Amino acid sequence: MDSRVTIGEYALREKELQRHVAELESVLDRTAAQCGQAEMASATCRKLAEERNSQLQATLDVAQARIQRLEDDNYRVQQELAMEKEQTAAQLKDVKGLLEAAYSAKLKQALSDAALWKQKADEAQAICNDLFAVIERSTTCAASRLFGTQ
Repeated sequence: MDSRVTIGEYALREKELQRHVAELESVLDRTAAQCGQAEMASATCRKLAEERNSQLQATLDVAQARIQRLEDDNYRVQQELAMEKEQTAAQLKDVKGLLEAAYSAKLKQALSDAALWKQKADEAQAICNDLFAVIERSTTCAASRLFGTQ
């Protein structure tokens, strides 16, 4: 066997190598294209993620501002309720004082009226007693005269 390569074999091997090189170049081109597409997709995803993150941050900022407003409103309402409670308690105390004063005045008036009516009743009773005494003496006197006894 002759270890020498003939020109025909060499040409065949060269064509086969060229075909392999062309296949490898094609694979390399496809891989480069896919890498380019992947980089573009990655950049697009990054851009979309940044936009979404920005939107979410804006939504979060709005929500936090709303929560702060609600907390401020709640604090203000609690303060107003505390003031109204104090005012209502003071008003109730004033009304209680007025009612007690009115009750006391009415009670004093009623006691005064009762004392006056008792005095008038006592006076009427005294007048009735005097009248009964006069009637009794008159009756006794008239009976004595009538029956002749004194």
